[in-house]
Amino acid sequence: MFSVGCGQNRLALLLASKGIPIRLPRVIVAAQQISRGRWMQKFENSNTWFPERKWRATTGGVTDLEFLEFDEQAQRLVGYDQDYLQLTDGQFRGRFVSCYLGDVSLHFERANQALSQSIAASTNTYSIGVVLSGAAPFRVDGIDIDQLSLFVVPPHTSFHLFSPKDGAILAVVLEKFVLEEAIRDMPRIRDWVLGLGQQVGCLHAPMIADRLRHDAKNALFASCNDSEYGTDPASHGQALTNSFLTCLFLEFSAQHSLDLAGHSKGFRRFAAIKSKLEASLPQNASPEEISNGLGISKRSLQYAFSSEVSLGVAGYLRHSRLRSVRRGLLDPTRRNISIGDIAAQYGYWSWSHFSQQYSKHFGERPSDTRLRLT
Repeated sequence: MFSVGCGQNRLALLLASKGIPIRLPRVIVAAQQISRGRWMQKFENSNTWFPERKWRATTGGVTDLEFLEFDEQAQRLVGYDQDYLQLTDGQFRGRFVSCYLGDVSLHFERANQALSQSIAASTNTYSIGVVLSGAAPFRVDGIDIDQLSLFVVPPHTSFHLFSPKDGAILAVVLEKFVLEEAIRDMPRIRDWVLGLGQQVGCLHAPMIADRLRHDAKNALFASCNDSEYGTDPASHGQALTNSFLTCLFLEFSAQHSLDLAGHSKGFRRFAAIKSKLEASLPQNASPEEISNGLGISKRSLQYAFSSEVSLGVAGYLRHSRLRSVRRGLLDPTRRNISIGDIAAQYGYWSWSHFSQQYSKHFGERPSDTRLRLT
């Protein structure tokens, strides 16, 4: 892999020879002075991104919120339609930090439970996803994404994201016109980005991923602390965008291809089955009924789910039913409907069986959830 140090002098010479006017503000130049070894030591500590003391900006523009409801956390990325399904057992605890930098925004998200996320992107932004931490890889439309990779989501794109237990991820969101204007004079990058259409693009690019994590952290620090570099959010956003494009330009110049493998047959099958399940089949159907209804073998059905969300189809449907019940318990318009009646609407006829499954999966009794309405 070509090493991208992004040194200021080499950068100026290379980009000048290409006629590309990019200027690095001092906040990024300062960030470049941190040694890679020292930075990786910081990166490996999860408290670097989510310290016990919440982030606070002296001039606004930073929010730091904790959540006990995955549906509430799913609403934090404004302009994106997100639907979360909790896949592992236990009380959900999440945290979502946002930093607004003019035409760029940074969103740091952490969840203690594994999640299946169906996401419809904004119509006027691009987003760049980078893994912050996780014992297992994230998966974007069936492609493994770890700390050495990143993914780009164009406007109008719908995709599936698997987030592992205790995973944390960074989304850098850029206005569509800002990114497309910036890459106008970078033919190879422009062709790759515009050629994505409405598909997620995944890249194996360790240096770019490190650079984004590094610069995002510096921008967040600068937004929350007085420094000699000033606290102008728009300047920090421009600096981060320039730094990302510089590294992307150098990587594309040095490599024939950075693309990771495209959608696997297994993911396409998972997506098709998931769509049919949500559209027509009852949530309490057995794996045998589902495989017969879809005309595929039970083995293929189980593999499609276990390979994408680390859970069999029966477990996936059970968690989906429990999520529906939980949403019903938290729906103000259904506060006068009993817990048992809401559970029965989703196929739970035995109170003891339902209560046991619910408590195990969400780490609290159904009655504790209902109390939140008051």
